[in-house]
Amino acid sequence: MTGKEDATMNERNAQLKKSRMNRYFIDAVISLADTLPVDAITLRQVADAAGYNSATLYNYFQNMNQLIAFTLIDRMSRIWVEASQLQTKCDSSLYHYLGQWLAQCRESFQHPRLFLYFFQMEDKTKIYQCIPDYFAVFPEIQEQLNPKLSAQIQETDFIKKNQNILLPCVEDGYFRAEDVDSLIAAADILFGGILLQILRHRNDPATPIHYTQVFFRFLHSFTDAYLQKQSPESEQFYNQVERWNTRLPK
Repeated sequence: MTGKEDATMNERNAQLKKSRMNRYFIDAVISLADTLPVDAITLRQVADAAGYNSATLYNYFQNMNQLIAFTLIDRMSRIWVEASQLQTKCDSSLYHYLGQWLAQCRESFQHPRLFLYFFQMEDKTKIYQCIPDYFAVFPEIQEQLNPKLSAQIQETDFIKKNQNILLPCVEDGYFRAEDVDSLIAAADILFGGILLQILRHRNDPATPIHYTQVFFRFLHSFTDAYLQKQSPESEQFYNQVERWNTRLPK
């Protein structure tokens, strides 16, 4: 092995170790957040849950804020990957919009404390600004995103990010531009309210599925009020969610 190959191998091993250690600490936060408020979790608790000491944790994260940011992005990345997969099933922009909500419900309703914490944050920009750093540690996740969605998540303004999700639906004539803000507000209010409801019924294993169906019933109702043309694909999508059809991508 040449010196250059040796250096490349060492660099790859260092990257793999960094990725592995980051994963340990991120998974520890996720586990703790199932029972503790996110803002009450300490670095010591995370280190203990991961099986390491606090000094080791500081080798990979500057502080608790960065670790929480990485944890939130890690969960959101699962949403982005599933949404990318769903978007390959149909070319309809409305179907893509519904697919992003399905992916979000599936992931966030499994971890309601984490996502309620993010939902209630006044300044989400600091989280979004950590996305490039997260992908530097986990490049294999970014590689699973389709180009359109990958470009979409680069937006760091929460309001613009939500508007950009609906913009293709406006361009395709499903909604009017002047109704976008109302659609966003209605969906956000519904989503936040359901997260609170789930936290009250955490012991029921059927809760995430039930509330995903509840979310889509209401989403169907208020989006239809603004819909400018029909979409057979979206109607089929709603019906599959209502039946929790096993053919839906998992």
